[in-house]
Amino acid sequence: MVEIKIDGYVARLITDDELVLNIGSEAGVSVGDIFEVLDSATIGVPDPRTGKVLGSLRRAKTQIQVSQVAENLSLARNTGPRSSLSALSRVVSGTGNALLTGSSWPDGVRVGDPVALRTMKKPQISPSS
Repeated sequence: MVEIKIDGYVARLITDDELVLNIGSEAGVSVGDIFEVLDSATIGVPDPRTGKVLGSLRRAKTQIQVSQVAENLSLARNTGPRSSLSALSRVVSGTGNALLTGSSWPDGVRVGDPVALRTMKKPQISPSS
């Protein structure tokens, strides 16, 4: 069975391409970290007859990059591909980052979606004495 390591969750959707995560510097998050917002429908999939968990598949809805970090939360921006309809509507309307008017992004990201670190942190190399 594939183990999916969940690092945190989407806490709030701010604009149509910015969101807040429920993890911050206390959890080791740094500016520039890249996370995947995972599709919770593919995590812990149960057998419809027995209820036994069959396993998990890592399926990303999109990719986000952290731009600001506080102790227990962080702000991230969507860096994954956007739907052409979403991009077209932003061009036609003349808006940059529109304030969010619904409860999810056009690509289906919702509050409560799990996130997992995509890039591994590079080890710190200390100078030799």
